Amino acid sequence: MIGDHFGPALSEFLRRYPRVTVEFLVANRVVDLVAENVDIAMRTGRLPDSSLVACKIIDLNQIVCASPEYLARHGRPMILSDLAKHRCLTLNSMPEPATWLFKKNSRPVSVEVGGAVSADSSDVLVRLAIEGVGIVRLGELAVAKALIGGTLVPLLQDVQVQEGYPLWALLPPGRQRSPKVKVFLEFLAETLGRAPWRARLATAKER
Repeated sequence: MIGDHFGPALSEFLRRYPRVTVEFLVANRVVDLVAENVDIAMRTGRLPDSSLVACKIIDLNQIVCASPEYLARHGRPMILSDLAKHRCLTLNSMPEPATWLFKKNSRPVSVEVGGAVSADSSDVLVRLAIEGVGIVRLGELAVAKALIGGTLVPLLQDVQVQEGYPLWALLPPGRQRSPKVKVFLEFLAETLGRAPWRARLATAKER
């Protein structure tokens, strides 16, 4: 949920650049940036080959988590093989959504998971996880607010893959030379590139 972290900072951007107007489009479909005259699109994960200009904003972690309610009813997975006994919620817009990757003893490990629900929206999966439907694995931007608030609890942190899930700003060719696009990219790097939510996550863990 990029908006949880980006939205509150947008007022500062508009204060700095009052002549720039911003129009958001939230879509679970592939948007043709050129045909729809979009300046910047935010996407995560591996990118397909294209003529678009890709600017990496940050490498994100993917976090496995569940609600306290779910864990009270079904128990906490302590090792990777425990995931096979649990209901897992998968993001079907990802390649191989039912294969979750981890790192154990510095070696990559893949785990096949299953469950009753998959969706193409991380927002939907976060809401279902908070409601106790199952365990979810999503990028930290999507789950940070829920983790900070305690409505989701991180799991299997010792085998989590660190920073293997990039967040990109995609632009049509030549659009990066536009002054308004340049300042917006700088703003994205300032707002999201420093991962300010990680400090709040660390504070939440200490409570």
